[in-house]
Amino acid sequence: MREDLYLNDLAEETGLVFEKYDSDHYDMNDFVPFYMNSNFRKACDKRNAREATSLAWEQKRKISEELNKKNIRLKKHNGLQYDPILCAWIGEFYTYLQAYTGLSSKKIIEKYPFNHMYAHSKGLHDLNPPYAAVRWAENAGIKERTGIKILPDKIKI
Repeated sequence: MREDLYLNDLAEETGLVFEKYDSDHYDMNDFVPFYMNSNFRKACDKRNAREATSLAWEQKRKISEELNKKNIRLKKHNGLQYDPILCAWIGEFYTYLQAYTGLSSKKIIEKYPFNHMYAHSKGLHDLNPPYAAVRWAENAGIKERTGIKILPDKIKI
């Protein structure tokens, strides 16, 4: 298995972006599909160094630029508040799931919409996101396809 040098940082920063957008009262059912389908995320999936090493504030700026360029305004949520910690966990989980399965972020959000993952994250969030991604993929019958190492060598599932 090969090492993905950007994976852990990308997952952490993605989690922070999800947490920030939720804390800023954006409707996560509006934001997450946009983010996962964005050109920025597509570049992250390909592990383009500039995008994959972006800090959360840089990701947020790039997403805002893409929103403005496409003339899209995200909805604010109407009192429906998500747990920011679970939002961060889901952002990390999506990143590890993409790395493990090789599915594009676009395919992942189509198969596992935010509300679906949010409902399941209440039970899964006790696991570290890379372990949860492997478990989720195995339970969904999705084989590891990338050869990217996301779990430490010493721990077997």
